[in-house]
Amino acid sequence: HRDAFGPVKVIAPQPDTFARVLDKARTLALAESVGIRVPRTRAAGSLEEWKTACAELNYPVVVKWADPIAAMPRLREHGLALQKLEYAADAPSLCRIGERFAAAGIWPLIQEYCPGRGLGQFFFMHEGRVVRRFQHLRIAEWPPEGGFSSVCDAVPLSQHQALQERSVALLQAVGWEGCAMVEYRLDEATGEAVLMEINGRFWGSFPLAVQAGASFASLAYHLQGLGRTPALPPLREALRCRMVSTEVKRLVRLLFQPGRIRDPFFSIRPGRELWRFASDFLRPNTCYYLWDRRDPGPFLADMRNYALR
Repeated sequence: HRDAFGPVKVIAPQPDTFARVLDKARTLALAESVGIRVPRTRAAGSLEEWKTACAELNYPVVVKWADPIAAMPRLREHGLALQKLEYAADAPSLCRIGERFAAAGIWPLIQEYCPGRGLGQFFFMHEGRVVRRFQHLRIAEWPPEGGFSSVCDAVPLSQHQALQERSVALLQAVGWEGCAMVEYRLDEATGEAVLMEINGRFWGSFPLAVQAGASFASLAYHLQGLGRTPALPPLREALRCRMVSTEVKRLVRLLFQPGRIRDPFFSIRPGRELWRFASDFLRPNTCYYLWDRRDPGPFLADMRNYALR
């Protein structure tokens, strides 16, 4: 419906480009073609194929849908809830997951478990070239076992340069225009980064990019909307950004509800988590997703809403 808005110009990717990003299997294939390490993945078209995979894989594994949006209607028809991620520590538990989907006749992807932190690389692509880039490392996530950043650090562009170029090559292979996040799992012990997905949109931790001066939204407005390039300020790289209400929720889960953490291999360190939460209030160059002393209303409203929930 991009032509149905009259004088309003829709800033959105073309449908075929967006479809390539939504389909994780196609994304992974393109990533491999440009030299990006991807999780070893198996797809099953029948319960028999699923059980064969159960017997052949190394464990633990993660189960996720190649295209969750496409799977939802079929699952709903058979009274099945869509779960974004599931974990299996051994063959019997993976078999039980596959048997649940036999009635619907569709099965999710099975991927190797990749330890580490979330590393996000962000790019603004215009006419096949990079206009702006930024990256961050996830210090804490919600849910704790992996999700969006509740705390993240800006990472200097002098780090992970080879990976940045492969990310750019992936976005070029997809044909992406505009803003996108290429998300990896970074094993800091080995330095190996494994692709998780492309988010073809503004991301949950976008406030860090804003406070660092990355100007992605301004680029979308000026380049894609008006057809002219704005002035770009230098990046601030020594920043940490926090979502305090989400951090509180995360601490509650870690300290009082550890049984609700779905990843059985997630390591809980309560003392370290409490110390970081408290000391970050005193840490230089800490900024906040919502807090601004000139406009405290959004932060106070968020805390009120969290308390009511």
